[in-house]
This record gives sequence, C-alpha cells and structure tokens, in this order.
Amino acid sequence: MATTPRGIPLIDTNTKIAPFQAHHNGMANALDTALGNFDNRLLPLEGKMSKPGKVLWSGSVFLNGIQSIDLTESISSQLSGVCLIWSEYASGAAVNVNFTHQFISKAQVQLYSGYGVRLLTKVGADVVSKYFYVTNDKISGNNDNNAAPNNRLVLREVVGV
Repeated sequence: MATTPRGIPLIDTNTKIAPFQAHHNGMANALDTALGNFDNRLLPLEGKMSKPGKVLWSGSVFLNGIQSIDLTESISSQLSGVCLIWSEYASGAAVNVNFTHQFISKAQVQLYSGYGVRLLTKVGADVVSKYFYVTNDKISGNNDNNAAPNNRLVLREVVGV
C-alpha cells in the first residue's frame, strides 16, 4: 500500500509544493518532489515559527484578589497567545525552583475574556491551585491564591508566544 506524505503544504523557493514537518530552529524535514525523498532544509518561514517570545510582564505576585497585572502588549497582538511562568515561593521570596508554565491562547481570550482560568500543579507534596481571570491586556487574581498551599507559587513572567 502506497503511503501519502502528510504535512502542511508549503510553496518552497522553487515553487514546488512540499509536505513538511517543521522544527523549532527553522529547519524542516521536507519532501523533495523532484527526487521523491525527504531531506532537511532551511525553509522560508518568514520568522513566524521561530519568533522569540517577548516578556509582556515580569515580577512576583500571588495573584490574590487585589492583585492584577497589566500587559505591555495585548494577547491578541501575539502570534499565538501568552505563556505564564510560575515558580515556587518560599521564605518570603520567589525562588528559582519548581517552575511551571501555562499557555493561554488568543482564541481563549477572544471567546472567554474575563472568565476564570485554573492552573493545577504540585509543589513538593502539595497540590497547588491558582485561579485567575484573563482579558486581552490584563490578568487579575482571586483571594484563594493567597491561602496555603496555593501561596507556594508566584507568577514570575508573562511571555508573548
């Protein structure tokens, strides 16, 4: 049985259509339609697949009920959305251990702006639950984020992706 190459169609620099699997560094495994085999090549992706993230906010907050952060750019202006980066909080300070992250898509913000979002993760033996509200340019907290064990994580950065 013949197999059909699968991938996202791309018009390469020779105007051939080639299914490919893109990789993070701009290289891709692409089908050479003239030879009928796959090889790694640099593809003209216009920088969209390798665009570096831009920090839209940085600090250290529990995101309790009176805390909110304003983003320097809207979520809708990012390529795909934002990544929230959290780390452990111990002895009165954010520490560089137990990092976790959460992706918030542009579509989620368009469809459910202002609705609650939950992050569940573990820090040591504790299950930590963060609950917050996301709009296009602001993230606001909830009082439950300040109570133990939810106060074991703090938001460190929001990065556009």
